[in-house]
Amino acid sequence: MYFNFVDYFFAGHEVTTIEEACKTARIFVTATGCTSILRGEHFEAMLEDTIICNIGHFDCEIDVDWLNKNCASKDLVQPQVSLIY
Repeated sequence: MYFNFVDYFFAGHEVTTIEEACKTARIFVTATGCTSILRGEHFEAMLEDTIICNIGHFDCEIDVDWLNKNCASKDLVQPQVSLIY
């Protein structure tokens, strides 16, 4: 079954942009299969200690290259789980 933002809105859920969500959200989960959903400008706007994860089959939603190039440090917590500062 496919839903889009209009379906969720009319079902009574809050719908917003990633840019707006970065101001208050602490957890971002991608499952779209689309590329470049979370990018550098989003990471810079996110709150400290934000959790980012992808539950899809592909890792193209999150700009991991940008994170690796711009982080102060990166600790491997377990396979495929990193703590990035």
